[in-house]
Amino acid sequence: MSEKKRGGCCSWILIPLVSILLFAMIDSCSSDPVTSGTPSTVYTTTTTTTVSTTTVTGSSTTVNTTSSQMGTTTTTTTLVTTATTAAKNNVFGDRVSLSQYLQAEQRAGKNVMTFVYTGNTKELEDGEMCRMLATYFTSYTTKKVSGGVEYTLTVTDYPGDRVVRAHRSGNTSSLSSGEKQLLDKARQIVNTAKTQTNSQLELELALVDWLCDNVVYLTASTDVNSLTHINRPLTAYGALIDGSANCQGYTDGFYLLASIAGFEVDRQYMPGHVTNSICLDGKWYIVDATHCDGAMSVQDNIPCYYLFNAGMDRVSTYSWEDYLNRRPYAATSSSAYYYNFAADGSAHGYKKTFSSLAEASKSVVQAYRNGRTEQHIMVLQKELDGNDFISAVDAAAKAAGVRVQYTVWHRHAGNFTYYYVKFK
Repeated sequence: MSEKKRGGCCSWILIPLVSILLFAMIDSCSSDPVTSGTPSTVYTTTTTTTVSTTTVTGSSTTVNTTSSQMGTTTTTTTLVTTATTAAKNNVFGDRVSLSQYLQAEQRAGKNVMTFVYTGNTKELEDGEMCRMLATYFTSYTTKKVSGGVEYTLTVTDYPGDRVVRAHRSGNTSSLSSGEKQLLDKARQIVNTAKTQTNSQLELELALVDWLCDNVVYLTASTDVNSLTHINRPLTAYGALIDGSANCQGYTDGFYLLASIAGFEVDRQYMPGHVTNSICLDGKWYIVDATHCDGAMSVQDNIPCYYLFNAGMDRVSTYSWEDYLNRRPYAATSSSAYYYNFAADGSAHGYKKTFSSLAEASKSVVQAYRNGRTEQHIMVLQKELDGNDFISAVDAAAKAAGVRVQYTVWHRHAGNFTYYYVKFK
C-alpha cells in the first residue's frame, strides 16, 4: 500500500459561529517518523494554539471573545436571576463531578444537557467539555444565574455512535444512506475477521490490523465549521469507506468495528490525541489503532502493538487529568496485553517480553531455528537501539553456532524498547 503519514496529534481550536461556542476534537499537526541506518522510528509532535480572552461589561450583558488559530468566536450572555428547573437539579463546582455527570448523560443517550457550574467557568473553555465526552463536537449557550452560570450543552456524536445504536436496536430506519453503507461495511469486515480467528483476542487484533492495513493516516484539514457537514477523515467514514483518516477516524472506526464484534469499547481523550479503550474480563485497557499502524516504520509499514490492551503501566507516553478519565483503567497490563500473550504456539502466541537484550537475543535465535518468519519483542530497558540489538543477536548466534539473517526495526516508548524482527 502507499506510504503512510503519521501523527495522531489532536489539538482543540475554536471555530467561528455567531452567538454560540463550537468545539471540536481536532487533529491538526503531524510529523513523519525519521528512519536512518538500521530501520528505526523517531516521533516528533508539535502543537501550537494561542488563546486570548477579552471581557466587556455592560448594564446586563457580558461579551466574551476568544481568539485562536481558526478565527474568533463570540458568546453573548444575558444576566438572569434564577436557573431553570433542569439546571437546578444539576449543580457542579468542579470538573471531576461535572465530567461524571456529562458522561453518565452521554451513555444514557442524551445529546442535550443542562447544568449550573459554580466553579471557575474558564475551566470549561477551549473545548474542555468536548474532551470530557471524547465526542465529535459540542456547542453550548450560557446564562448567568444566581450562584453560577447555567449551561445548555448540545452534543454531536460521531457517525460510529449512531450506527452502533442502530445496530444494537435492530432498527436502522433512522440512519442516512451513508450511515447504512458504513454499517454494511463494518459488518462485512467483522464477519470476515470472525471466520479467520479462533479467540476474542485474535478477533480484536484482526480488527486493529484491518485498520493498519487499509487506512492511510491523513493530515488534511480538520476544520469542523458546520453543524451538518461531516468532515469524513475525522470519522469512521474516513477509516472504513475512504481509506484515509486521522486519529479520530481510526478511533471512530475501531469503536464501530469492535462494538459490532461484541466488545464493550469507549473513547479516551489524551493531550494531543484521542484513542479507544476496551473492557476485557471486567477491566478497562487502552487500545490505540492509530499508534499500532506503522509505528515501527512508516516506509516499511511495520506495526507496533505497544498500546494494544495496555494498562496504565504501559501507557507511559501519555497522561491526562483525572477529570478526563472515562473509565477506571487497570493499573497493570494483563495477559491481554499484546506483549504478554500466552505462548500457545499460535501466530501471535509466543514470548515477547524480556528483561534484557541478552535474553531477547537467545529467543531470536531460537525463533529463527524454529522457522518463524517474524518476531515482536519488548525489552524492559529504555533507549536501546538497533546496534545494541544486532550486537546481542550476533553474540547469541555465535554461541549457538548458527547464522541468523534478519532485518530489525525499533522504537522507544516510555521506559521500554520495542523491536520487530523480519527473518530472511
